[in-house]
Amino acid sequence: LLLGLTGPILGQTVAPLELPLDLSGDLNLGTIQLAQGFVVTAIVHRPGGQAVDNCDLDCQDQLSGETLYTPSDNTNSSGLVDTIVPAGTYSFEFCPPANLMLAASRVGPVAIGGNTFLGIVNLVNGVTLSGNLTSVTGVQVANAHVKVFDQATGNAIPVCDNNSNGNGHSQVIVPPG
Repeated sequence: LLLGLTGPILGQTVAPLELPLDLSGDLNLGTIQLAQGFVVTAIVHRPGGQAVDNCDLDCQDQLSGETLYTPSDNTNSSGLVDTIVPAGTYSFEFCPPANLMLAASRVGPVAIGGNTFLGIVNLVNGVTLSGNLTSVTGVQVANAHVKVFDQATGNAIPVCDNNSNGNGHSQVIVPPG
């Protein structure tokens, strides 16, 4: 069970927190102090400058590698997204809906110590990379994590929904190149 803690506190901005819980019995969480939060905003465009609606924002802590709990982190019809994070250094991944055939984008790492505008994130048209993953014995591999790297730089290319399905099939949208 995951417990998501959020909420407005008069005069304060607090960062949401997600806690994994094992509720096999009664559990007293004690006192949980939510960290000071800072608003991070961005505007997401597709080629030609049109807004991208329903683009998901994921925030990864550069120190721990963990993805932060950021509820309500999808762009609106104007391409605007905002979320609240605690102070730290993060990378922000923008994952557009797959049917738009746009490649994901990453901004960061960015040090956050106050409200921050990440700017206009311009997504590029993408191409489909797909395949079926099997073991050496031919058994389909479910939940294989697909990573894509730029051959010239060795840098990871952000991709969304990159685990193979129950039949071993994987399909991601990547930038051409």
